[in-house]
Amino acid sequence: MASGRRRRRGAAVPAPPAGEVLAGSVGFLLSKLGFHCSGGFAAALEPLHINPGHFGLLRILAATEGISQQALVEELRIPASRMVGVIDELEGLGLVERRRNPTDRRANALFLTPAGTALLARATGLA
Repeated sequence: MASGRRRRRGAAVPAPPAGEVLAGSVGFLLSKLGFHCSGGFAAALEPLHINPGHFGLLRILAATEGISQQALVEELRIPASRMVGVIDELEGLGLVERRRNPTDRRANALFLTPAGTALLARATGLA
């Protein structure tokens, strides 16, 4: 033993500090980093009354004006029922509007409102 002390047989070996054990796990460290960044981003968006999921959807709508809800569901791989709820939230905030698709009346095309475009610009400055 390096310390010169003798350990009794059966005595527990002191565990290394948790930080040392976890520092060897890249996946764990990336998970912690992601959690920390996500919390900070959510806090930055809170005064705008949106969350990171809303922000992502607004960015997609800005880049793909007129995309259908179904195309968003397929692109983002989230349940259609969840997408309806998120779009309802954004529409309730006056950030998104649904319009009937002129070529397929069963589908809604999604667009940012002027307020949605302005809020996205503010939120992008925080990102």
